[in-house]
Amino acid sequence: FFLMIRRPPRSTQGVSSAASDVYKRQIIMNWILLLVFATVLVKSHIYESHGKINDAYCLKQETHIVFPRGYLGIGKVDPDYPSNFQKLLSYGIEGAGYMIPCFSCGDPRSQAFELMRYTPEKQLRYFVHIIAGSWGSDKTANRKFLYELCSEFDYHGNVCGIVTNAFNWNFVMGEDSNEFSHLMLFNIDPDNEPSCEDFIPFGGWKIPKRKLFKENELKCGVYT
Repeated sequence: FFLMIRRPPRSTQGVSSAASDVYKRQIIMNWILLLVFATVLVKSHIYESHGKINDAYCLKQETHIVFPRGYLGIGKVDPDYPSNFQKLLSYGIEGAGYMIPCFSCGDPRSQAFELMRYTPEKQLRYFVHIIAGSWGSDKTANRKFLYELCSEFDYHGNVCGIVTNAFNWNFVMGEDSNEFSHLMLFNIDPDNEPSCEDFIPFGGWKIPKRKLFKENELKCGVYT
């Protein structure tokens, strides 16, 4: 994995600051990534994998994009993550690590930093999987935690994206939360329909960048 020197702690602006330099940079980076990434997104299904990848060649026949699970909700990097990511790279598969953060562990910046440290190459995309039940009951604290996560990715020149759906987002962040709507959203809606036409806006997103329309499906020996 790459050796990264973490920057010293610094004070951050509040999540309600619309003029945040962090968010401005993320917006610019998101647009750049969308221009580079859009063609692949349109042509490919995206798999969010958990478990060891043994047959990356098989996955190559199915998709060009895989999100390997990188960080576990118990507060540590998935032990299969570095090798899984390397296997994807060796077959020319786009990778974007996703994490289930550990809210109760605190220190979101350290969690993001650990995920980046164990990624086999410097990349530009990391996704935070928002799941009800793994966060606190204080939605303001949850938003601040997510802000700190994404700020750490941004500090190292990466872009933070969100993987969730309306139920989980509203439960964790609140129905009035829209300050993260500039981030890429991958909406979870396992209805076996690849279309986003039935998307109901939430969190300030009017349309997702992509829809995960199948979940917990065994593909090429891994669950997606």
